[in-house]
Amino acid sequence: MPTMISDLEEQTLDLDWFAVDANGEIGHFATGGLGFLPLSVKACNENRVLLRSFFRGLAGNGEAIESPSLASHRHFASEAEKERSLEDFVQMSSKGLYSFDCIFDRKRPSGYYLVVLPSNPLTVEELPDEIRPALELTRFPGSFAKKDLFQGNEFRDERIERIPPAVQYRRQEK
Repeated sequence: MPTMISDLEEQTLDLDWFAVDANGEIGHFATGGLGFLPLSVKACNENRVLLRSFFRGLAGNGEAIESPSLASHRHFASEAEKERSLEDFVQMSSKGLYSFDCIFDRKRPSGYYLVVLPSNPLTVEELPDEIRPALELTRFPGSFAKKDLFQGNEFRDERIERIPPAVQYRRQEK
């Protein structure tokens, strides 16, 4: 039986979650304890953990490109602070993912803004068969390449009534 993410966990933990867009490209989202979670993510923490583990284990396949709108969403006191703050987003984007952070706002759930985009986007078709089903449960009907701000939940939760438990995935050691 899948484990649901509780409201308390959603509101207090910085959770990574993932979605696929209409082009098959992949987005990474960091909640910061503020951002909304689509129901398909909230309904099965095992799938979220599976995807986080898989994407964190991938090797880089390109460069991270700073979003042209980053400065309108986030201000940094120094280049060193900027580098430290963006490290995780740059890491995910260098693996081919569009990487979004939560909007720091007093109200929750907040939306997300694009931090960095990949020079070489990874697509769902390139993923192992064991990973695709968990990712494809959360879909954005548009294009991450054309979207730099999510103000509300614009994601489609696929087959929410039949969310499968996470599959076991073992990375091939080289």
